[in-house]
Amino acid sequence: MRFLALTLLLSTASYAQVSTRALIWGGGATPELAAASLKNFTETTEAKELFEFVAGYPKIVESASVAGLKPGFHVVLLGVCGADESPLALAVFKSLQPQVYARPVQITERNCPKLKKEWKAETKGTAPFSATGLMGPYGKWKILVALSDANGEIIDFKAVVDSECMRGADLRSWDVDATSATVNYTCMQAGCTAPDEQDMSVTVSVVKKRLKTKSEAGDYRKGACD
Repeated sequence: MRFLALTLLLSTASYAQVSTRALIWGGGATPELAAASLKNFTETTEAKELFEFVAGYPKIVESASVAGLKPGFHVVLLGVCGADESPLALAVFKSLQPQVYARPVQITERNCPKLKKEWKAETKGTAPFSATGLMGPYGKWKILVALSDANGEIIDFKAVVDSECMRGADLRSWDVDATSATVNYTCMQAGCTAPDEQDMSVTVSVVKKRLKTKSEAGDYRKGACD
């Protein structure tokens, strides 16, 4: 009996060190809702521009088939990530589809989508408030701000992205302190040879356990035509 108790204790201790999360694009109570969610994924071309997926993923699964998920649903599974992988992947996917979520699962399998090599990520700050800068080819960028609870679950999320500007944006700087993230960039507007430029500053702050965004416009410079 003592040997059995010790074996169970060691098994539990080892299991506690395994932290995996299923990344879920969406779904619902019926296969039809999951099929619609998968169609939405295939139409989100940026997802495949950013990530490499394990063969066979994303895929529709019954939630009851994945230990740890609540039974009774059909979901689009993007992959299963380790604790060291899930925060970045979840933040980037949420910038594409806010309804994406992660759930702890009781399996050791890992097939987390990987950020493509032409994209680089840097995280500033620590939970519960942090921001991740994602830098890609041709000057593309995203600043992804997340507020988490004590269990590491994201409770609010904001994204500042270059695509908000008509002709892209030049990122000048971004920084994070304990309760706010500030992003400074130059927004490229309409124009001919040289587009109009608008300096912008966006601050995302923690206010009563939620994230609030404040935008301020700076200098405006008129472009030029040949």
